Amino acid sequence: MSQEQAMEFIEKMKNDEAFREEVQKRDDGDAKLEYVIQKGITFTSNELMFAAYSALVND
Repeated sequence: MSQEQAMEFIEKMKNDEAFREEVQKRDDGDAKLEYVIQKGITFTSNELMFAAYSALVND
């Protein structure tokens, strides 16, 4: 788990349409998380919140 992977997730959601669609078509949060983990991206909820904040501030 890492801050870098949380940022990678945010960037993929913004820029990779196929990845974003695969995540969004999952029915619930657990299924979405399972898909993301299968893609080798792991992070804590705190890391994701910090990465999201950083992305907003830096954009």
